[in-house]
Amino acid sequence: MGWRCIVRPDRKSVVLIGGAWRDEFPASKIDYWLEFYRKMARKRPGQPTYGKAVEALEAAKKRIGDG
Repeated sequence: MGWRCIVRPDRKSVVLIGGAWRDEFPASKIDYWLEFYRKMARKRPGQPTYGKAVEALEAAKKRIGDG
């Protein structure tokens, strides 16, 4: 399953998409979700999907910071 993260043009919200699943949250919460998916990746190392979510969120965080 491919993960991607869309940063809204105003950089105030982020949409995290993984297959048929999606969630939109305030950009100010990106660190919370990064830590959540990092923790899941550590707990379930055989599940590469969590690492892919981390990669997508890290890229989004860079885009938000480039503002």
